[in-house]
Parts: sequence; C-alpha cells; structure tokens
Amino acid sequence: LDRVATKYKMPIITGSTPNAVREQIYAAFRKGVIRRLVLSKVGNFAVDLPDANCMIQISGSFGSRQEEAQRLGRILIVDWDVHHGNGTQALFEEDPSVLFFSTHQFPYYPGTGAAAEAGLGRGEGETVNVPLPAACGDAEYVGAFQRLLVPVALRFRPEMILVSAGFDAHRADPLASMEVTGEGFAAMAAIVRALADDLCGGRLALVLEGGYAAESLVEGTRGSLDALLSESTPSLPETPDLEPGSTLWRVVERVVAAHGHRNPHLGARRSPR
Repeated sequence: LDRVATKYKMPIITGSTPNAVREQIYAAFRKGVIRRLVLSKVGNFAVDLPDANCMIQISGSFGSRQEEAQRLGRILIVDWDVHHGNGTQALFEEDPSVLFFSTHQFPYYPGTGAAAEAGLGRGEGETVNVPLPAACGDAEYVGAFQRLLVPVALRFRPEMILVSAGFDAHRADPLASMEVTGEGFAAMAAIVRALADDLCGGRLALVLEGGYAAESLVEGTRGSLDALLSESTPSLPETPDLEPGSTLWRVVERVVAAHGHRNPHLGARRSPR
C-alpha cells in the first residue's frame, strides 16, 4: 500500500470504523485534498437476507452519506463487477438523484439485473442495467461504456461518480466466464475519468469489489490506477463498431429497448470529450 501511495502521490486514509473512514474521505473531498480515491471493500450485493460473501454495502452507503454530508444533487454509481449489484440497485431504484449503471454477466449470480429493471417510481429511468452474456471481453465492455454509459452520464450530469470496481470479469477469474483484460479495465477507467473530469470537477471514487485470481487483481488494479492517476490525460479507446447480429449489437439493442425513449443518443458513438 505504501508503494502504491508513493508512486501515485495518494494519501492513505485509515480508520478503526467505517464511519471514521467515511468522515476522513468527506473532509478530504471538501478541502480539495483529493479528487480521485481508491478504496478496498467487501461486497456489493446484499439486500434483505445476508449473503455469505457480502458483509458491508459500502458503495450504496457512500452514495447516501455523501448526499447527506455534501448535499450533492446527483451521484452516478458505475458497477463493473461481474455480478449484478442488486443491493445497490435496491437502495436507489426509487431515487431520481442517484443513477445506477451496471455491467454484469447475465444470467449469473445473483440472478437480477435484466435490462428491463429500470428503476421504480420517481427513480424510473435512473437504473441502467447492461446484462452481458458469458465470454464478453474488452470490445463488449468498452463498447457498452462508450455507447451506453457515456450518453447516460451526459444526460444525467452527475456531481460525483462512484465506481464499484470488481475485477472478476477478467479472463483469468476462476468463477465467472468473461474475457476482459487489464487493458480493458484501463480503458473503462479512462472513460470514467474523462466523465468525472468533464462533468463533476474530477470527483471520483473507486471501491474495490470482486476478483478471485491474483492475475486479475494485479492487472485490473494496475490498469485502473494507471488510467485514473497518471498526470497526463490518458487517451480514450476507440469505440467498437456495432455490427448487426454481434454480441455488442444485441446488448445495446436490449438497453435501448428499455431506455431509448428517455435518451435518443443511446447506442450512438459518443465521447466524454
């Protein structure tokens, strides 16, 4: 941790309780000490019943506490963990001030996250699920970010971005069936960084989620940190083409069917800049 903090000139925030850590983070954001933050945590899917592999719903907690502490009007939560974040979705699906965007293997545990799950009540339209079939890799993930996340974020215009950064979609992960590489995670992080820089003054926090192989954690974390914390602005990846009948085309079509009437730019080739 010390080596990483030194390389990227990052402050280390520690605390004996989650509340103590949160208060330090809020203070650092308010004072402008940090704009980008990387945290380690446990789990992003917990609802009414406790999951064996999830103890703390911290992404959602940061979202609600951040609103209370700083009165930010709009928060974008991006979840690229291979599992659908049903706990985060349940917390905010009726809240129009929080946009939840999730890419995840589907069908897969925990079984939620279909494209038609788009929020409830006043929050309808602010839950954007991007269900991906097994074997998706960099092209599908980067394409989903460029063609779906970017237009959604540009419409929503968040004042802070939180990322549930799981690396279990990596090709080396033993549990899931995805094919993302370290370069793919770096590309997704570069897109999120560009959105944060352009829309919300760089206010961006990554929370470490799943990853069950050393290779996936090393490559995913390194790629993300390089994109997020480099002094020079990283170049954005090319937007993959939408070839009719391709996996990316089918994924985009499902999300456009659920949300296209709210956002005519969904599926188009868009750039944060």
